[in-house]
Amino acid sequence: MLLAVSGCEKVPEGDLSTILARHTEARGGAAALEAVQAIEVTRKVQEGNRELTTHYVATRDGRMRLDVRNGNATVFSEGYDGESAWQRRGRLAPVDEMPDWALAAVKRALRQNLYALHELSANGTVLVLGEREKISGSLYYWVIDETDPDGYQRRLFLDPYDFYVTRVQENTALNPDQTNYPAELNTFFSDFREVDGVVFSFASETRRAEDGQTLQTTIATEIIVNPAFDPSIFSRPADDAESRSQHAQSDGA
Repeated sequence: MLLAVSGCEKVPEGDLSTILARHTEARGGAAALEAVQAIEVTRKVQEGNRELTTHYVATRDGRMRLDVRNGNATVFSEGYDGESAWQRRGRLAPVDEMPDWALAAVKRALRQNLYALHELSANGTVLVLGEREKISGSLYYWVIDETDPDGYQRRLFLDPYDFYVTRVQENTALNPDQTNYPAELNTFFSDFREVDGVVFSFASETRRAEDGQTLQTTIATEIIVNPAFDPSIFSRPADDAESRSQHAQSDGA
């Protein structure tokens, strides 16, 4: 499934369709990728001194739920049921409408997480094969410039031997659904493993392009393809004002 693992096979020159075909083959093939209707991902996240756990469920028809925990405390949750979107900064915080800029980021992530590269053009994304770039040693990576329907742009770097996307360059906030302060970032992907016939990256490191400082590392502890879930998880939760008031009174006692 992987190209030139032994180093004996020549890396081909080619056009965009050739590169996409090799990438699709490396990740498990078009049939396996298109059969992914939903994913569930649990990650350990390190941001500076903060150690977080994230739980993400997303579906191909455009629904998602994210919960972020610091130890046993939920510090952030958000959901989108395909029509309405909400956010909550802590278990006892008010439930707020998701800002437009955050919803745009959520929708981009849905496309990127549920649709393979070979499917994006049908969804309005423009892919252009760029000049190859030398990244490490003598490896010249394939570069694909991606422009989403909303104008958002990314540069994807594909390893010339296994054709996985191992680096993404983009101008974005570190957590674009939570803050709206973009910067030039490079995210490096590694630890590729097969789950139900589809290859995913289980580790990433995001660095600031300006100085190379590592801002975030993630390790996936579990990835489930087409999980069972309760559809109500995507819906806006009830705002528990009573519990919030009782908590405030307890803190003031």
